[in-house]
Amino acid sequence: MSDYLSRQQRAGDTYTFNNSSGIVAGSQRSVVQNNITGFDASALAEFASLVRQFAPTLGASPDQQDALIQDVEVLGEATSAEQAEPGRIRAAYLRVQEALGAITTTTAGLSMLTQQGQSAYQAVFGS
Repeated sequence: MSDYLSRQQRAGDTYTFNNSSGIVAGSQRSVVQNNITGFDASALAEFASLVRQFAPTLGASPDQQDALIQDVEVLGEATSAEQAEPGRIRAAYLRVQEALGAITTTTAGLSMLTQQGQSAYQAVFGS
């Protein structure tokens, strides 16, 4: 009995994966593993297009409208970049939402755009 209890059992290999998919793990002699996680900002690109389309109908002053269009163009460029940069996209989105929030004339279009933006942001960044 003493021999049995004193034997150390091999615990095995321990693997920890975070935010991965298509995982391969095991005790093979040679393992090559590539995890590719894509970043899909298409929902925010669609949001930028909507804002651009509705900007003239939001009741903003000419200066506010110009600033909004400029911010939307930055968001559109950021979302369509070859190498999407989540931080840049997030900052551009926040500028657009801030510009929308600065418009004091409340319209159905403005409310819809603000809500659409929040939904698109959640689709891209999760929360």
